[in-house]
Amino acid sequence: AENLSDRVNNLRNTLRSTIFTWVARGLFERHKLIFLAQLTFNLMKRGVIGGDEWDETSFQFLMKGPMNMNVPNPITWLPDNSWAMCCALSDLEDFGKFTSDLVEASPRFREWFNAIHPETEKLPIDWAGLDRRPMQKMLVTRCLRPDRMLTTLTSFIRNKLPDGSNYTECDATLNGLEILDQCLQDSTPKTPVYFILSPGGNVVA
Repeated sequence: AENLSDRVNNLRNTLRSTIFTWVARGLFERHKLIFLAQLTFNLMKRGVIGGDEWDETSFQFLMKGPMNMNVPNPITWLPDNSWAMCCALSDLEDFGKFTSDLVEASPRFREWFNAIHPETEKLPIDWAGLDRRPMQKMLVTRCLRPDRMLTTLTSFIRNKLPDGSNYTECDATLNGLEILDQCLQDSTPKTPVYFILSPGGNVVA
Protein backbone atom coordinates (compact mmCIF):
# COMPACT_ATOMS: atom_id res chain seq x y z
CA ALA A 1 0.00 0.00 0.00
CA GLU A 2 1.20 3.52 -0.80
CA ASN A 3 0.20 5.08 2.51
CA LEU A 4 -0.33 4.06 6.11
CA SER A 5 -4.14 4.31 5.98
CA ASP A 6 -4.40 1.93 3.01
CA ARG A 7 -1.99 -0.49 4.63
CA VAL A 8 -4.00 -0.51 7.87
CA ASN A 9 -7.23 -1.13 5.93
CA ASN A 10 -5.61 -3.97 4.00
CA LEU A 11 -4.37 -5.54 7.22
CA ARG A 12 -7.81 -5.24 8.82
CA ASN A 13 -9.54 -6.80 5.83
CA THR A 14 -7.04 -9.66 5.66
CA LEU A 15 -7.23 -10.31 9.39
CA ARG A 16 -11.04 -10.23 9.33
CA SER A 17 -11.18 -12.66 6.41
CA THR A 18 -8.67 -15.02 8.01
CA ILE A 19 -10.49 -15.12 11.35
CA PHE A 20 -13.82 -15.65 9.59
CA THR A 21 -12.36 -18.60 7.68
CA TRP A 22 -11.03 -20.20 10.86
CA VAL A 23 -14.34 -19.76 12.69
CA ALA A 24 -16.50 -20.85 9.74
CA ARG A 25 -14.60 -24.12 9.45
CA GLY A 26 -15.84 -24.99 12.93
CA LEU A 27 -19.51 -24.28 12.16
CA PHE A 28 -22.26 -26.38 10.65
CA GLU A 29 -23.16 -25.23 7.15
CA ARG A 30 -26.56 -23.96 8.31
CA HIS A 31 -24.90 -21.69 10.88
CA LYS A 32 -22.32 -20.04 8.62
CA LEU A 33 -24.68 -17.49 7.07
CA ILE A 34 -26.00 -16.55 10.52
CA PHE A 35 -22.47 -15.86 11.73
CA LEU A 36 -21.64 -13.95 8.55
CA ALA A 37 -24.79 -11.83 8.84
CA GLN A 38 -23.90 -10.98 12.45
CA LEU A 39 -20.43 -9.92 11.33
CA THR A 40 -21.77 -7.78 8.48
CA PHE A 41 -24.50 -6.03 10.46
CA ASN A 42 -22.18 -5.32 13.39
CA LEU A 43 -19.65 -3.72 11.02
CA MET A 44 -22.42 -1.64 9.45
CA LYS A 45 -23.73 -0.58 12.85
CA ARG A 46 -20.25 0.62 13.83
CA GLY A 47 -19.89 2.51 10.55
CA VAL A 48 -16.97 0.40 9.34
CA ILE A 49 -18.79 -0.53 6.12
CA GLY A 50 -21.97 0.64 4.40
CA GLY A 51 -21.53 4.37 4.94
CA ASP A 52 -24.72 5.89 6.35
CA GLU A 53 -26.97 3.06 5.16
CA TRP A 54 -27.39 1.55 8.64
CA ASP A 55 -30.86 1.99 10.07
CA GLU A 56 -31.68 0.37 13.41
CA THR A 57 -35.44 0.38 12.79
CA SER A 58 -35.00 -1.44 9.48
CA PHE A 59 -32.67 -3.94 11.12
CA GLN A 60 -35.16 -4.72 13.88
CA PHE A 61 -37.92 -5.22 11.30
CA LEU A 62 -35.67 -7.52 9.30
CA MET A 63 -34.90 -9.65 12.35
CA LYS A 64 -38.38 -9.82 13.90
CA GLY A 65 -40.71 -9.72 10.90
CA PRO A 66 -43.61 -8.06 12.77
CA MET A 67 -47.19 -8.40 11.56
CA ASN A 68 -50.28 -6.23 11.74
CA MET A 69 -53.29 -8.56 11.56
CA ASN A 70 -55.89 -5.80 12.00
CA VAL A 71 -56.33 -4.89 8.32
CA PRO A 72 -58.18 -7.36 6.04
CA ASN A 73 -56.21 -8.54 3.02
CA PRO A 74 -57.72 -7.05 -0.18
CA ILE A 75 -55.26 -8.77 -2.55
CA THR A 76 -56.32 -12.27 -3.60
CA TRP A 77 -52.91 -13.45 -4.80
CA LEU A 78 -51.00 -12.30 -1.70
CA PRO A 79 -50.82 -14.64 1.34
CA ASP A 80 -52.42 -13.21 4.48
CA ASN A 81 -49.17 -13.36 6.46
CA SER A 82 -47.38 -11.37 3.76
CA TRP A 83 -50.13 -8.75 3.78
CA ALA A 84 -49.96 -8.51 7.59
CA MET A 85 -46.22 -7.97 7.39
CA CYS A 86 -46.67 -5.33 4.66
CA CYS A 87 -49.11 -3.51 6.97
CA ALA A 88 -46.46 -3.54 9.70
CA LEU A 89 -43.89 -2.31 7.18
CA SER A 90 -46.09 0.66 6.30
CA ASP A 91 -45.74 1.83 9.91
CA LEU A 92 -42.08 2.63 9.20
CA GLU A 93 -41.41 6.22 8.18
CA ASP A 94 -40.02 5.45 4.72
CA PHE A 95 -42.78 2.96 3.85
CA GLY A 96 -45.93 4.90 4.75
CA LYS A 97 -47.44 4.55 1.24
CA PHE A 98 -46.33 0.98 0.62
CA THR A 99 -49.62 -0.83 1.25
CA SER A 100 -51.69 1.71 -0.70
CA ASP A 101 -49.26 1.47 -3.63
CA LEU A 102 -49.33 -2.32 -3.34
CA VAL A 103 -53.11 -2.31 -3.72
CA GLU A 104 -53.25 0.31 -6.49
CA ALA A 105 -50.46 -1.28 -8.53
CA SER A 106 -51.41 -4.85 -7.65
CA PRO A 107 -50.87 -6.32 -11.17
CA ARG A 108 -47.35 -4.90 -11.38
CA PHE A 109 -46.47 -6.08 -7.89
CA ARG A 110 -47.82 -9.51 -8.81
CA GLU A 111 -45.35 -9.70 -11.69
CA TRP A 112 -42.52 -8.97 -9.25
CA PHE A 113 -43.98 -11.46 -6.76
CA ASN A 114 -44.11 -14.23 -9.39
CA ALA A 115 -40.56 -13.67 -10.68
CA ILE A 116 -38.16 -16.58 -10.24
CA HIS A 117 -35.54 -14.26 -8.72
CA PRO A 118 -37.55 -11.24 -7.57
CA GLU A 119 -34.69 -9.89 -5.46
CA THR A 120 -32.80 -9.04 -8.67
CA GLU A 121 -35.79 -7.29 -10.28
CA LYS A 122 -36.76 -3.65 -9.85
CA LEU A 123 -39.81 -3.08 -7.69
CA PRO A 124 -42.80 -1.39 -9.37
CA ILE A 125 -43.41 2.38 -9.59
CA ASP A 126 -41.43 4.64 -7.25
CA TRP A 127 -40.23 1.70 -5.17
CA ALA A 128 -37.75 0.89 -7.93
CA GLY A 129 -35.52 3.45 -6.20
CA LEU A 130 -34.90 0.95 -3.42
CA ASP A 131 -32.25 -0.61 -5.66
CA ARG A 132 -30.05 2.19 -4.32
CA ARG A 133 -30.94 1.20 -0.74
CA PRO A 134 -30.49 -2.58 -0.62
CA MET A 135 -31.07 -2.88 3.13
CA GLN A 136 -34.52 -1.33 2.74
CA LYS A 137 -35.27 -3.44 -0.34
CA MET A 138 -34.58 -6.51 1.77
CA LEU A 139 -37.52 -5.52 3.96
CA VAL A 140 -39.86 -5.74 0.97
CA THR A 141 -38.44 -9.14 0.04
CA ARG A 142 -38.90 -10.19 3.67
CA CYS A 143 -42.58 -9.28 3.42
CA LEU A 144 -43.51 -10.48 -0.05
CA ARG A 145 -41.09 -13.33 -0.80
CA PRO A 146 -39.57 -14.63 2.45
CA ASP A 147 -38.52 -17.81 0.61
CA ARG A 148 -35.89 -15.70 -1.21
CA MET A 149 -34.30 -14.24 1.92
CA LEU A 150 -31.31 -16.60 2.08
CA THR A 151 -30.29 -15.66 -1.46
CA THR A 152 -31.08 -11.98 -0.85
CA LEU A 153 -29.05 -11.85 2.36
CA THR A 154 -26.11 -13.67 0.78
CA SER A 155 -26.05 -11.20 -2.12
CA PHE A 156 -26.34 -8.25 0.28
CA ILE A 157 -23.36 -9.48 2.31
CA ARG A 158 -21.31 -10.17 -0.82
CA ASN A 159 -21.80 -6.57 -1.95
CA LYS A 160 -21.26 -4.95 1.45
CA LEU A 161 -18.11 -6.64 2.72
CA PRO A 162 -14.78 -5.84 1.06
CA ASP A 163 -14.02 -8.90 -1.11
CA GLY A 164 -17.40 -10.21 -0.02
CA SER A 165 -17.26 -13.32 -2.21
CA ASN A 166 -14.32 -14.54 -0.09
CA TYR A 167 -16.80 -14.78 2.77
CA THR A 168 -19.96 -16.02 1.06
CA GLU A 169 -18.00 -18.63 -0.92
CA CYS A 170 -15.49 -19.50 1.79
CA ASP A 171 -14.00 -22.96 1.10
CA ALA A 172 -16.76 -23.58 -1.46
CA THR A 173 -14.32 -25.21 -3.89
CA LEU A 174 -12.73 -27.50 -1.27
CA ASN A 175 -13.91 -30.88 -0.06
CA GLY A 176 -13.69 -32.00 3.56
CA LEU A 177 -10.23 -33.53 3.26
CA GLU A 178 -8.85 -30.44 1.51
CA ILE A 179 -10.24 -28.23 4.28
CA LEU A 180 -8.57 -30.47 6.86
CA ASP A 181 -5.31 -30.11 4.95
CA GLN A 182 -5.66 -26.31 5.07
CA CYS A 183 -6.34 -26.48 8.82
CA LEU A 184 -3.21 -28.59 9.28
CA GLN A 185 -1.15 -26.01 7.41
CA ASP A 186 -2.50 -23.28 9.69
CA SER A 187 -1.67 -25.23 12.84
CA THR A 188 1.63 -25.74 14.66
CA PRO A 189 2.71 -28.12 17.44
CA LYS A 190 1.69 -25.33 19.83
CA THR A 191 -1.66 -24.61 18.12
CA PRO A 192 -3.33 -27.98 17.66
CA VAL A 193 -6.58 -28.63 15.82
CA TYR A 194 -9.50 -29.72 18.03
CA PHE A 195 -12.49 -31.67 16.76
CA ILE A 196 -15.65 -31.39 18.86
CA LEU A 197 -18.07 -33.74 17.19
CA SER A 198 -21.83 -33.63 17.47
CA PRO A 199 -23.89 -36.80 16.95
CA GLY A 200 -23.86 -37.55 13.25
CA GLY A 201 -21.03 -35.10 12.56
CA ASN A 202 -18.33 -36.17 10.10
CA VAL A 203 -15.25 -33.99 9.72
CA VAL A 204 -14.33 -35.55 6.37
CA ALA A 205 -17.81 -35.50 4.82
